[in-house]
Amino acid sequence: MEQFFLTRATLDMEEGIRDYLSEFVEYGSNINGTGFFKKILNGRSFREALVRNEYLEDSEYARKSGKCPGKTLFLIRAADRKIIGAVNLRWDLDEEMLKFIGHIGYSIRPTERRKGYGKLNLYLALKESEKLGLDRVMISCRVSNPASDRTIQALGGVLERSDIDPADGELTNVYWIEVKQALEEYRSLYEPLTAPDLGSDRPVTTLFMLMSADGKISTGSSDELDMDADLPGIEGVREGLHQYYEIEQTTDLWSFNTGRTQ
Repeated sequence: MEQFFLTRATLDMEEGIRDYLSEFVEYGSNINGTGFFKKILNGRSFREALVRNEYLEDSEYARKSGKCPGKTLFLIRAADRKIIGAVNLRWDLDEEMLKFIGHIGYSIRPTERRKGYGKLNLYLALKESEKLGLDRVMISCRVSNPASDRTIQALGGVLERSDIDPADGELTNVYWIEVKQALEEYRSLYEPLTAPDLGSDRPVTTLFMLMSADGKISTGSSDELDMDADLPGIEGVREGLHQYYEIEQTTDLWSFNTGRTQ
């Protein structure tokens, strides 16, 4: 029996994540559930995406960035470690975000669809939602995407309304799911397909975190600047960069995940 798990991105997953994103482009499919990682297709560095993903879990940083706190996880097939899907979890949503954005965005790569993976992906996202203390989650999807609509309904989604999302002009269905109720009802169906994330219980210690005065990862006020290119220009940081890069070269990529080590 195939098994799957959700995990945080690590440095050694760069090739797999780039391949995952490129497949959506190849098939002309919308990319959902990948958070900031989608921006690496537009030239942003993978390392910056890793750091942003971690920073956005902090409510204070998220608010300063004009966003809600959230995190992106990738669905991995245990047998071959292939990235099958992605989920973006968001919390502390304001009233505007509850209109259409919702708590969960998700996707399955085009070549792995119609295999039931979307439902498993959403089930695992609900498990993560429970860990975050969310009792109910709002999920939306375009009416023009019946597959996503069926996935949400299959996990207990109750339709609240159908309305035009002004962000894209699309007719959109807005659903709510009772988290604990859904997990109890569908546990016997999806839990046997769930494998443990072997890296999730590793003890980690943050080596360092960098944030500019304006709350961005990069130094100036432009969101287009590249993080690695900016670091040598920051007084008090450039002096220790050689140590950082030495650690990067001598530490395995798993442990080095976004500046972490055991």
